[in-house]
Amino acid sequence: MGAVLRLSLLLSIALMLGRASGLVRDVVLAARFGVSDQADLAVTLLTLPDIVVGLLLTGGFTAALVPAFRLMGSQARPLLMRTLVWVGLGFSLLALVVASFPGVVLGLLSPSTPFMFLRTAAFHLQVTTLALPLAALAGVLLAFANARERFFAPGLGTLVFNLSVIAALLLLARGTLAFWPVVAGIVAGAFARVLLVGWMAATAPGEGARAGVVPPGLAKRFVFGILATGLLVAMPILFRSLTAAQAGGALSAFAYALKLFELPTALVFAPLATVLLPRLTGLYATNAQNHGPLPQALAASLLVSCVAVVLGWVFGADLVRIIFGYGAMTAQGLAQITVFGQVMFLALPGAGVALICAAGLNAQGRVARVLAGTGLAAALALAVAAYGSPLWGFVVFYTACGLAHALALGLRPPMPSRAALLRALAFALAALLVWGLSWATLGQSPWLRAALCLPAAGLLFAPYLGIVLKIRRIASGPATL
Repeated sequence: MGAVLRLSLLLSIALMLGRASGLVRDVVLAARFGVSDQADLAVTLLTLPDIVVGLLLTGGFTAALVPAFRLMGSQARPLLMRTLVWVGLGFSLLALVVASFPGVVLGLLSPSTPFMFLRTAAFHLQVTTLALPLAALAGVLLAFANARERFFAPGLGTLVFNLSVIAALLLLARGTLAFWPVVAGIVAGAFARVLLVGWMAATAPGEGARAGVVPPGLAKRFVFGILATGLLVAMPILFRSLTAAQAGGALSAFAYALKLFELPTALVFAPLATVLLPRLTGLYATNAQNHGPLPQALAASLLVSCVAVVLGWVFGADLVRIIFGYGAMTAQGLAQITVFGQVMFLALPGAGVALICAAGLNAQGRVARVLAGTGLAAALALAVAAYGSPLWGFVVFYTACGLAHALALGLRPPMPSRAALLRALAFALAALLVWGLSWATLGQSPWLRAALCLPAAGLLFAPYLGIVLKIRRIASGPATL
């Protein structure tokens, strides 16, 4: 487990840089447009490549290609070249279809876009589709690099993309329709990411210990993997569109809050799932019942998600004010982002379980179960969104998805030990102490209150030091939490 933690830490650092740059990107965007119709349009222009990148980087291609590249060893490069050709052609066709119907795409992604912006937005969206095949090629190359346990530099691809967009945003004119620099930044960033990940894939050493053939059922797992992870990525976009139909500016507020939700997801859950997938592939190939480090990874993700939920509810308003409270942002916009973010944070435990358990199912080749669980969770969440609130549908989706994937793996909650009960009690007491600190400092500077987050996080982490230490070794069976 030590090697898994080291690789996960390296990937976390790379993704932290990428997510931090993404947060800076949204901060610059919020300072420029605030929460408004113009911000909705700018976010929509950034959404299309983000959907594809999220689909690829969170496992759509990885679900099938990483195990295949891992098992084929030195014979994986011919499969890589064939996959690049077919994926490049497929996503070029997809870009052509999107460019042919920009009005339909805008209607789905941004139903609140004012009529006066539609023609300009459609033309900019057509140019942005150039980034689609580039993002797809980057996803295939990333899967190959991950199969060779090259995680750090490929993880910097997000950083390169966001830096390109940030540079474009800083050059953006103050006119409401001056979005050309943003479009140029998106395309340039997608091209730079392909070059970086392609260089890492080209220099990744081959593994001569195994020289297998293409695993049977690869095409089926490929399609199911894309559908399952595509659905996982598309659901937040759908909830965002449903929220945007309520009022102008709601789309951008949802997008800013989603960026906060994605920080712990990207820094903890995604690195663990990415690093575990090739390792679990080898373990399950020899012993289908050996979950290896997966239970400990689940314990770590639940730890971080619980801490994030508590801190988000206690200090959320102050953090939102510090991060987004500049330029054209209004007090009403900050309040809207805070409410969205606090509800979204309730979905973090389910999101962590869903990502890590999906890695286990993909390593077993059970991609169809991932798709079935995700589809069931999506149907339940859409019912909640239709008869209740899209935000609570967001929470229900990730929670149901995590439960479905855990049950499919055969994981059951262990009987709590005395140590586990004591850690839970200590966590509850620490959470009450943190809440008390927040009330004692009401009316103080948001910087002062936000500074309490650091020692508060330490108080919440302390009861679980046993889990953090236990995750350093591989357990032969389910861990006791």
